[in-house]
Amino acid sequence: MGKITGMILIMAGCAGTLGYWYETKKKELSMMEECIRLFSHWQDALETEHMRLYDFLDTYPALTEEMPAMLKELKNMLEKNCYPTGRKAWDRVLEKNRKSLFLGEEAKQILRNAGEAFFCESSRESIRISRVCTRRMEKILVLKREELRRKCRVYLPAGMLLGVMIIILLL
Repeated sequence: MGKITGMILIMAGCAGTLGYWYETKKKELSMMEECIRLFSHWQDALETEHMRLYDFLDTYPALTEEMPAMLKELKNMLEKNCYPTGRKAWDRVLEKNRKSLFLGEEAKQILRNAGEAFFCESSRESIRISRVCTRRMEKILVLKREELRRKCRVYLPAGMLLGVMIIILLL
């Protein structure tokens, strides 16, 4: 009975580890999609309504839990005038929330550069920078999706096989 319980626990541990890895990667992809949505909504807000950043931060319909908290924090920093420029406040918010964003280095760099789109002198320049950031993030998103598909084909069977091998070794 103890051996069977041990085998089940080993397999559950392997499956749990693989599940955690997969969920982390899925969160990264969803955050990248959320960033693309953020850039697109900012472009639309500037093109159609000439919306101010403060108003946009209040009205952005985020799909993830992390983005509204981050945007609210940015708005609070801007209202308090804690930093000499909006760009520095944006960098500070990104640095503070870097772990909760689940983004890779390339995506973080694009998001950091998007701060220029939010704090440009003209709407036209903001739209141009936002479009560039959107295209770059979309390219990285496609690459990350393909990478996840390739890794899942290898990691999931290999992880479960590892669990079976550990069970065999312990018998």
